[in-house]
Amino acid sequence: MYVRDKSVPTSALTNTQAENQARMEAWQEDWANATGEIAEDMRRQFIDSGELAFDDMGEALKRELGDALTFTQPQGGLFFWANLTGAGGKVKDGNVFAKSAIAQGVAFVPGAPFFANDPDLSSIRLSFATADLAKIEEGITRLGQALKA
Repeated sequence: MYVRDKSVPTSALTNTQAENQARMEAWQEDWANATGEIAEDMRRQFIDSGELAFDDMGEALKRELGDALTFTQPQGGLFFWANLTGAGGKVKDGNVFAKSAIAQGVAFVPGAPFFANDPDLSSIRLSFATADLAKIEEGITRLGQALKA
């Protein structure tokens, strides 16, 4: 935070700049505190309900898709980022897999459009933000069926 030394004369413009900077820094700190509290409240709601969706989703992905998919288990957030491996002759292209998934009644977002350069066609983004655990389980079962189709 900028604090002006009042013993040093400054112009009115510099005073205004310093005051604006101080206000902006205070606002940023308030915003960071507020968003941190909101995120913590959301996490607490998941924990209180016993529904840590990312833990259950990771287990379901391992069970249903096995070595055809790799991912790093998220510790929070709203998405799983994963990569299709092509193991066992299974599909390795997220765009192709998305079409098979839709035919099974489930959707995800291929990851390639999220890359600025050199898109990884094997990447996919799976959301657990709006589904309860039963829907997550059903969706991943359908992904497993799409992989076998």
